[in-house]
Amino acid sequence: MKYLVNKYTIGLLTFGFFLLVVNLYYLNQSEVNVVYSGSIEVQNFYSITNEKDSLVIDIRTPEEYSIGHLPGAINIDYQNSDFLENLSELDKKGNYAIYCRIGTRSADALLIMQEMGFENVVELSGGIEAWARGGHTVCLAC
Repeated sequence: MKYLVNKYTIGLLTFGFFLLVVNLYYLNQSEVNVVYSGSIEVQNFYSITNEKDSLVIDIRTPEEYSIGHLPGAINIDYQNSDFLENLSELDKKGNYAIYCRIGTRSADALLIMQEMGFENVVELSGGIEAWARGGHTVCLAC
C-alpha cells in the first residue's frame, strides 16, 4: 500500500511539474505591450496628444470638424457607413486618442475599437467641449 501512495504522489508531482513548464513556456512566448485604453480627463488626454506616435481622431461629422477641432486631428466620421472600414485601415497596435463633441460617440467608438482589437486607445471624457473649457486650443486649419 505504501508503494501505491508513493507512486500516486510521484505521478501528481510529475503532472504538476509538466503543467508548470507548459505555462512558463507560453508565458515567455507572449509579447509584453504597454496598453492604455479607456476614458480619460482633459489633462491626461492633452499629454497623450502631445506624444509623437499618437494619432488624434475626431469622430464627429465633417461639418462639426470644420467648425473647429483639436490640433493635428484627422476626421473619421462615426456616423458614416464606412466608419468600420476606415478604422480597419489603421494599425491596431498604434496609439489613438479619440474624441467627439461631449464624449458619447467617442465612448461608443472606444468600445468598437477595443472589440476590433485596438490595444492603445483613449477617449476624451467630455469631448471637445471639455477640451475648450480647459483652455486648450481648438483650431480650424491646424
